[in-house]
Amino acid sequence: MKNASANLSKRKLITATWKNRFGLFCLIASFLCSFTTSASAQWALRPTSPAGVNLAGIQVGSQAWGRDASGKVYEDIGGTFTLIDPANTPQFAHITVGIGATPFWGIAEGTGETYNYNGSTFVNVPLPSGETFDSIGAAGEGVWAVNSTTGHVFKYHASTNSWEPPPTGQPTEHFESITAGNFGTGPWAIDNNGVAWLYNSRTGFFDAVGGLPSGVTAQQVTVGHGQAWVLSSESSNNVYMYDENPTVEQWFHPNPFATPTLSEISESTDESLWGVSSSGQVYLFNTSTILFGLTAQPAETIFEVKVGTAGVFALSSGTGHVYQYE
Repeated sequence: MKNASANLSKRKLITATWKNRFGLFCLIASFLCSFTTSASAQWALRPTSPAGVNLAGIQVGSQAWGRDASGKVYEDIGGTFTLIDPANTPQFAHITVGIGATPFWGIAEGTGETYNYNGSTFVNVPLPSGETFDSIGAAGEGVWAVNSTTGHVFKYHASTNSWEPPPTGQPTEHFESITAGNFGTGPWAIDNNGVAWLYNSRTGFFDAVGGLPSGVTAQQVTVGHGQAWVLSSESSNNVYMYDENPTVEQWFHPNPFATPTLSEISESTDESLWGVSSSGQVYLFNTSTILFGLTAQPAETIFEVKVGTAGVFALSSGTGHVYQYE
């Protein structure tokens, strides 16, 4: 599988047995930067400029950005989500934020065209012939996009400012969404049957990843620095970790005991894993107990939480307010 030499010592520790999997997490807990809630931890409300804007979505990488219901976008500048609206700015239906000099990427409403932000204007990247995009992901493994109508997947090449399919051509499976992973894990795609696929950089093919119970589908994949997690369609205990050991390569429960049912998960490059429950509460995965635990809560119920090197941000479900964890 992808980058088999990366994180080799960690991979040697992962086996198909529960005993060794728990041993792995104990070791992970000893060297990961653990993120524990303290009495001083809190959520700070972030203002918008213009004031009073309600955001419909947020994305976080090396920067934090938001999108309002009309498709205008806002960058977190000095703690304020500030409207970025130079001339000829499209309305964005979908945004993502990766790393590097141009971390913001968006898909325009109606046309499916893609843009990145160069610090002063939104730069169009020509679409492949006959394609429009509706899912895009940016991270350490590059920028990838999917046309869910055709199921085709493409990677961005900066040298030519163009989208190109994988070197082996379009996969036979029909992809609907894409997540660009970070340094050794990813990108990941989810097909129209709810199966998660991991791109193999050695072969140029996407490989299906199993391990979910029969009839259970993958809803979302999130990737940190060498780890990947999936949110399943189950009504309880619905978070799985990817076992990257070459003899296993499938999803498994990090803890056989029930965890809160989550509606979204998000992992940072420091491997802190956050989640939101259907009731709008925020959870953080504890590598010592191998359980999700409640954190300090924002003042409102939460719709989504996004994390990256820029920090941990949450979007309220009712007002579109943005909170940052401090």
